[in-house]
Amino acid sequence: MRALRAVIRKEFIHIRRDPRLVGYVVVLPVIVLLLFGFALRLKVDNLTVAVCDQDRTFFSSEIKSRLQQEGGLYVTEVDAPDTVRELIWTGKAHLGLVIPPGFSRRVADSQQTTFMLLVDGTMPTLAQAALYGARVLTDEDMADRLTLDDPDHPSPARCGRIPSGSTRRSSSIRTSGTPISSCRGPWGSS
Repeated sequence: MRALRAVIRKEFIHIRRDPRLVGYVVVLPVIVLLLFGFALRLKVDNLTVAVCDQDRTFFSSEIKSRLQQEGGLYVTEVDAPDTVRELIWTGKAHLGLVIPPGFSRRVADSQQTTFMLLVDGTMPTLAQAALYGARVLTDEDMADRLTLDDPDHPSPARCGRIPSGSTRRSSSIRTSGTPISSCRGPWGSS
């Protein structure tokens, strides 16, 4: 307790010798508090994604609408991948997406497809928010929306079991998100 009193006494002596110290101790934290409270906003709004749709099909439109509705991004459509890069370079877009030609065909054939996703990394907070908004492209709900099912031969994974040796591919568009109640196929019915 004596040591604490000695430290407090020493600090009061320093304050008496240099009155500017009071300004640093009291005023500076208030200024920093105001800066962090009003001037430095960490919430990111109005992120723009430039999309070059080289496929121009139902599935590519579904991707664009998903980015806009559930990703919270403003979609700007462009004609060429170079325009996507230019918009990112000039700061008019924070994220760029190029949907390759033949995307829908690969989805229909149950093949994996890739996108070219470009991110403006000059501001890490904006880049992280843009990537978070683009996560809607890789979640399970998006995979379900882009799944094709033939009503007569539904996908084995939708029936809850995957038969051995089954290579049947689905061939028509699944129009609703409701689960299939009866699964018929070459492996029997449930």
